[in-house]
Amino acid sequence: MCALLALMAMMMAITELIASEQFVKVIFVLMAATLINNIFEDQYKKNGSAPVSNFWQLFLDLIITTIAFYFLGGIVNPTYFIMLLIPMIAPLFVNFKESIVLLLSCAQMLLLQIWSPYLQSDDFIPQAHDLIGIYIVLFASFSLMSWLSYLLEQTGLRLQNMVKQNIRVDGLKALGALSASFCHELGTPFATMRLCLDRIKEGRATQLDMELIRNSFSQCELSLQSMMSMGLDDKDIKLSKTSLNEILEKTTDNFLREDLNIKFTPAISETYVLLPKIPFTKMIVDIIENSFEADANEVIISLNKNEDHFIIEITDDGEGIDESVLIKLGTPFNTTKEQGTGIGLYNAKTLLEMLGGNLSIERRKGTTRGTVANLIISKSLEHKD
Repeated sequence: MCALLALMAMMMAITELIASEQFVKVIFVLMAATLINNIFEDQYKKNGSAPVSNFWQLFLDLIITTIAFYFLGGIVNPTYFIMLLIPMIAPLFVNFKESIVLLLSCAQMLLLQIWSPYLQSDDFIPQAHDLIGIYIVLFASFSLMSWLSYLLEQTGLRLQNMVKQNIRVDGLKALGALSASFCHELGTPFATMRLCLDRIKEGRATQLDMELIRNSFSQCELSLQSMMSMGLDDKDIKLSKTSLNEILEKTTDNFLREDLNIKFTPAISETYVLLPKIPFTKMIVDIIENSFEADANEVIISLNKNEDHFIIEITDDGEGIDESVLIKLGTPFNTTKEQGTGIGLYNAKTLLEMLGGNLSIERRKGTTRGTVANLIISKSLEHKD
């Protein structure tokens, strides 16, 4: 505001609309106002705080503007409307009571402009009734801005309520995701044990059934440990030195199926990384389970690396992944299975992103069947002795 008034006074002095005496008085007032502003700003900086309200700043600007226009000719000066801007914008920056104080103060200070001795002539001497039109414009503008301020405030409150509601909904989604994850973790091994027990009951059991039951129990134990050790917050993940080759080999060896051929073909030598071993192993098992449920006959797991990442590629020859699942990859409850939860891929994507990587899934090229899943892990997790 001070800079604007100084520029206006300088232009009027250059065009000889005001005398040098008036210009000097205006500049003196503006310099004093600038000094006061600097003192207050330094005080706030020392205290490390900010003003609670903009009221006093606006009130000071109103006083400065009033004094400056008094020396510039009062309401005879065609730019006096700048005085009206302060109470007009006040509802946007201060509360309603403070804005009313600024409005009434401006109305009184406009009266002071009538008695300005500068730029007056015998042809026109301002009177109090000359302010009626100005007051109408002032109060109408103030009412409009107050109404606009009210609308903005109500809109802000509605947005805050929407944010709170979204937070509650997200919390419920997270709770649902965790519950579904628990069911998903235990559902598959329970189903496997039930099938094996039915075969034992019917007298058709083999040594493979006993191995499957043993592995299913191990998987249940793994799942329970995973639920206790793995949180959705990356700060809670416990990393340990893990051999990628070993964890993939053991997962492949333990995943026994009569009708599913699993191969692990690493393209790199023994590689150690810092991983949450239990959740990571469960993630691999979940993806292989998806291949089995998609009627795959063969699953090939490869391990490779590039400049920045380790890449675990899991390829199957199953029915392929549905396009709707690909579009919303990693979204909880996104599945086309009748009894599925869609939580497996959600957990996989979340875990890999926490590890600085990502999960990508696509259809196999050149064929109508099959899916390729790429599990990408940041090389920054590599553990070197």
